Amino acid sequence: MAEKIREFKPHFLFSPYFEDAHPDHISCAKIVEGARFYAKYTRVNLKGKPYYPFYLFYYFCIHLRILPKITFLIDISQQFKEKLRAIKCYRSQFIDNPKNRFVFDYLKTNNRFLGKLIHSQFAEAFYCKEIIKLNDFSSLL
Repeated sequence: MAEKIREFKPHFLFSPYFEDAHPDHISCAKIVEGARFYAKYTRVNLKGKPYYPFYLFYYFCIHLRILPKITFLIDISQQFKEKLRAIKCYRSQFIDNPKNRFVFDYLKTNNRFLGKLIHSQFAEAFYCKEIIKLNDFSSLL
């Protein structure tokens, strides 16, 4: 993964939130963090030139009953239906399995609540461990 970071040179990386009930989500977060870290090294046996993505953003697919700290919200009102269609592609997990059908109502409720916080219909939450740089206040508009 560190070699792919060097190859594509993304400005941002996205990972599942690092605190979860699912061990694979936690492992994925650790892999992304480690790959970001090692991609910048000069004395390692990796293809490509050292590169360090400026930000690592965590998205929330948490299976714990916690309220994680949110760094920022993105208005996804125009993309919300597409988000649901994409999740429905995982038919065996969310459509065919009756225990998981609640996910669609949960997402509508949660993303609508987050949207209300920023005066939009739907929003997606993200977390960043690091300070986010703004060039000026107009970046917030």
